[in-house]
Amino acid sequence: MNIKIGQRRVVIIISVLGVVIKLPIIHLLRDIGMVCKHIVHWRIGAIISECAMPIDCRFGYKNHLFGGIVDNWREFVFFRKTKHPFLLPTYFSFFGLLNIQRAGEPCQLKDVDLWCQLYELTDGKVFDDSHHFENPANFVLEGRRLRMIDYGSIRTHGVITQYGKKIVETFDPSFDWEEKKKALRAQKK
Repeated sequence: MNIKIGQRRVVIIISVLGVVIKLPIIHLLRDIGMVCKHIVHWRIGAIISECAMPIDCRFGYKNHLFGGIVDNWREFVFFRKTKHPFLLPTYFSFFGLLNIQRAGEPCQLKDVDLWCQLYELTDGKVFDDSHHFENPANFVLEGRRLRMIDYGSIRTHGVITQYGKKIVETFDPSFDWEEKKKALRAQKK
């Protein structure tokens, strides 16, 4: 068993069963502290404006309290709707409070090789959600197929919907950015 802690979720990897359990991190004490600080300084407007921020806003109360729950639920619903071959399956969600996903072997590609190839395959659209696409820890390799394990963001859904099939069909795990640069330089000469 292995445990990883992200920004909004705790991931428990149970290799023996071949599953991953994702639990949301709820920053209740942090939010209570922020609200108390605003109240002490008579910044009621700050409380109201933070409550009005969208759930994906990194610094808002809703993100701290519910971001992990929303990410879990979005992963489950997106996989159920699309059954996309680029996604590692999310088998079950208890209203976002607990997700069960298939486990996979972590991707061992270099950051730069992964990013540059995904950039090429998506015509630069990975910049729409660079947080999820730049980190090899968000992917697994199954044979020569790249699969995504962290896909709770709506921005990620957009890239997957538009380019996921192309990534699944043409991704090359032996891609080397340094070799590609050399080849491009040789072509220009």
